[in-house]
Amino acid sequence: MHLAHLRLRDLRNCTRLDVDFAPGFHLLLGDNAQGKTNILEAIYLIATLRSFRGVGGAQMVRHGQKGYFVGGKVVGQGEHDTKMYWSGRERSLSLDGQSVRKLTDYLGVLRTVVFCTREPLISIGADCLRFPSSLGMPACTMQAYWWRGRISGHSGAVHATSTCGTKRRPLPLG
Repeated sequence: MHLAHLRLRDLRNCTRLDVDFAPGFHLLLGDNAQGKTNILEAIYLIATLRSFRGVGGAQMVRHGQKGYFVGGKVVGQGEHDTKMYWSGRERSLSLDGQSVRKLTDYLGVLRTVVFCTREPLISIGADCLRFPSSLGMPACTMQAYWWRGRISGHSGAVHATSTCGTKRRPLPLG
């Protein structure tokens, strides 16, 4: 199974994101505070209905907005569309266009694993992995030019246009 499409609205610093994923390996590249970890959090949210950061729904709503939306298309032995909306007054979860009444009917549609480090690794330099302990989970930042020569053939596998962060520009995914 894999997540074939991800749609975000007003989740954290993402105003709007629509991205398609082909089966296989994907690498998220971008400057700090552009939404990479938010994408991972949204995928985990689709799978488990909770944030891996241990926060509630109110903390995931983009500043100044009333609620957030996360949706996805999961492809495996079948195809499933998931939709989740959260606001201070309303919460809705649907699977294949039907309202989810029991969590057991939903959980397992998408399976995910999050790897978190307990001992932060901090490297200083242009080509670095950075795991800040303040997040409680790893945020990987490496310069794009360092990766380009090492993953040739994978670039262009995913393309997303996003307004995550403060500037409107394509997110360099994949």
